[in-house]
Amino acid sequence: MVHTDLRPTGTFACSDPDLNRLHEVARWSFRGNAVDVPTDCPARERIGWTGDYQVFFPSAARLYDVSGFSRKWLRSVRDDQLDDGRIANFSPDGRRIKFRGDQRLDMMTGSAGWGDAIVLVPWELYAAYGDRRELAENWDAMVRRVEWALPTARTARHPSQVARSAEPLPHEEFICDGSFHWGEWALPKPRAADGSLLEPPQDEPEA
Repeated sequence: MVHTDLRPTGTFACSDPDLNRLHEVARWSFRGNAVDVPTDCPARERIGWTGDYQVFFPSAARLYDVSGFSRKWLRSVRDDQLDDGRIANFSPDGRRIKFRGDQRLDMMTGSAGWGDAIVLVPWELYAAYGDRRELAENWDAMVRRVEWALPTARTARHPSQVARSAEPLPHEEFICDGSFHWGEWALPKPRAADGSLLEPPQDEPEA
């Protein structure tokens, strides 16, 4: 397997072979996705989706020394940050959307979870290693991300919120749901009361 030469820092073993196997699968999965940048999968896209690494980083930091690896990647995340504070969906961003002005790509940028990587990964780096450089290096980018998200939450409302109340309710200023967000499209299949799968209707073959 080709991967960045990361120093192991933690091990795990217990009396349950299934848990031991799960740990090994997670460890090998990360190694396969740590090739210069943290990628999303070792088989298909192989790009540094920001949402993937911000979720897995705490586990990665317990398995390997990922301080330098992560700091290097965060330089790309900062470099790809749009002028308004949004974070590219993946870094390095070969499409360079911050310079393209592509309406479709622009609309698909700024999602919660993915954009939050610029705040969460530096914080988790600091929590794991106690080095304030991670916060200092990324502070301006962290602030710009938050300063984009706060007014977006206050001013952009999801249609379902508007349907419930013409005027925003007080708590809505803290809900960032009126801009683009990646969702989950691999929902569980509907099942009958006995647990059997319900066949989708023919007019909705993808349901």
